[in-house]
Amino acid sequence: GEVAPGDRHRRVVDIDRQRRVVEASWALVEHDLQGLGHAMFLEIFRIAPEALKLFSFKDGENIADSPALQTHGVLVMTTVGEAVAGLKDMPSLVPILKELARRHSNFDVLPEHFPIVGRALMTTLETGLGDAWTPEVAMAWNVVWETIEGIMVPALLELRFFEEVKGDKDTKEDEESRADVEASKVESKGTKGEDEDPESKVAKGTEDDGAKGEEDESHRLVRESWIHVADDVEVYGLHFFLKIFEMEPKLLNLFSFRYLRRRSGGE
Repeated sequence: GEVAPGDRHRRVVDIDRQRRVVEASWALVEHDLQGLGHAMFLEIFRIAPEALKLFSFKDGENIADSPALQTHGVLVMTTVGEAVAGLKDMPSLVPILKELARRHSNFDVLPEHFPIVGRALMTTLETGLGDAWTPEVAMAWNVVWETIEGIMVPALLELRFFEEVKGDKDTKEDEESRADVEASKVESKGTKGEDEDPESKVAKGTEDDGAKGEEDESHRLVRESWIHVADDVEVYGLHFFLKIFEMEPKLLNLFSFRYLRRRSGGE
C-alpha cells in the first residue's frame, strides 16, 4: 500500500505544475475582476435561479445592471485571486477559506451551492480565456476548486453543527427556566412552612440514586469497551478514517496525505 519514491515525486511535480498552470491562466484574466464576477453570477443565476434569493439585490428590477451585484462579483473574484496566490502556501490559505465559510454561514449558504458556483466559475474562465482554456488548464482549475470546496464545505458543516447544538442547548435552558418558574409558582401557592412528605423525599432520593447508577453503568461500559480498542489503536484509527472518506470523499482534501495513492499491481 506504500507509494514508491518515484511515484511520490511525480505526484509532487504534477501538483506543482498544476499550480503554475492555474497561476499563468489567472494572470491572463485577473485584470478584469468586475467582468469576471459579473459573468460568473449571471451564470450562477442561469444554472440555479433560486440562488438569487440569497443576495441582497434579489428584488432589483434589472439584476444584470445591479451595482450590488457588480460589487459582490469583484469581491468573489478577489477571493479567487487570493486563493490562487495562496496555493504556494496551503497552511496559510486554509484559515482564510475557513473564515470565508464562517461569513457565508450567516447567509443560508449550503454545501450543495458549491458545485453550482464551481460550474459557473469554470464556464466563466473558459469564456474569458478562450483558446487558452486547454484540457490541462481545465483540469488544474478543477483541482483548485475541489480543494477550495474540500476546505470550505466541512468548515461550513462544522459551524452549522455547533449552531444547532447551541440552539438546542439554549432552547433546553429556556424550557428548564420556564419550568422552574412554574414550579416556584405552584410551590408558593401550596401550604408554606410544611415539611415535605417523608415518602416524597424517599421517592426523590431513589430517583436520584437511579439516575446516578445509570450514569456510572454507562461510564463502566465505555471504559470496558475501550480496553478492546486500546491495544490496537492504529488499526481502529485507520478504519475510522477510511470510513470518514467513504462517507465524504472530499474530506480527504483536508489532509497532507491526500495526494498519495495506492499503487496498482504493475507499478
